[in-house]
Amino acid sequence: MRSIRKISWVLILGLVVALVVAGCGGKGQAPQETSKGQQEAQQKEQQAEKKADDFPTKPIQILCASKAGSPVDVMARTLAKHAEKYLGQPITVVQKTGGSTANQQAAMLAAPADGYTLGTVTPSAIGAWNTNLKGQFSMDQYDFIVRVQADPYVVVVNANSPFKTLKDMVEWAKQNPGKLKAGGFGSTGSGHNVAFNLLAKAANMPFTWMPFDGGSEAVAAVLGGHIDVCNTNPGNVLQHVQAGKLRVLGVMYDERLDALPDVPTYKEAGYDVDTSWIQWRGIFAKKGIPKERIDKLADAFLKAIKEPEFQKYLKDTNQLDGSMGPEEFTAAAKKTDKILKEILAELEMKK
Repeated sequence: MRSIRKISWVLILGLVVALVVAGCGGKGQAPQETSKGQQEAQQKEQQAEKKADDFPTKPIQILCASKAGSPVDVMARTLAKHAEKYLGQPITVVQKTGGSTANQQAAMLAAPADGYTLGTVTPSAIGAWNTNLKGQFSMDQYDFIVRVQADPYVVVVNANSPFKTLKDMVEWAKQNPGKLKAGGFGSTGSGHNVAFNLLAKAANMPFTWMPFDGGSEAVAAVLGGHIDVCNTNPGNVLQHVQAGKLRVLGVMYDERLDALPDVPTYKEAGYDVDTSWIQWRGIFAKKGIPKERIDKLADAFLKAIKEPEFQKYLKDTNQLDGSMGPEEFTAAAKKTDKILKEILAELEMKK
């Protein structure tokens, strides 16, 4: 009887040990499964990081809101040429003109936010967001990647114009309210329109604004005698000035320009204008691009701007190196937006 009980206890003890061992074995498999899942997740993360690090793996395009040959277009093409070696991929400039940048912006927003579709940007786009394109597009839809150049505004007339000086133009405009036809890129609120409004405000001068889809078109209009005066930039008119077809009346800057040493600043001509409003050109993109890609694009563009040939281009076209990275450029764009809103509020009060 004792032998049977002893055997029973041995069997029970063996069964308990077996269950414990089995339980330990089962518990040992769960960490293995979790570990395998973690490894797969880590591999996917590493692959995603590698893919981001490999950017760009295909050509990049810059959508230009101005026509071929315009200062904005030339800036984009010159920048692309020198940035390609830093990104290792071709960069093409594609024209998307019309609608005061609406066509360009629509195309940009229709593309993925992956860094392969960029766009040119100037204060005129910010103007459009606050005026004729308000409600369709806004600053919040974009990331500002790099500011490239700064370009003072100038006022030009046809060489046959009776206006020999800024004062001539101002006095005629006062004697003929609303008859002075001034033109430039963009509608009310564009960079050029605001610049001319700042002059008009300082001179208490009435005028009628004639909008154009590009700076080159506005220059063509003053050459053809279709408008009285054009608000533009030096690079867009120097060749015509040198050819004796256009005359520059004044420069919206703190000092005279090397390329136009005989042309007075607005202040020298008697009009104390806020010169902090300056034409700039840069590159922006649809919001949502990974920060690593934005940083890589900005780094390549900033290096391209410092290239000797690019600096020569700036000097030859009488433009300033206005290079800024993403954070600084974003802050500058917001400041432009603030000044613009103040100008528009003043114009609204005059209605």
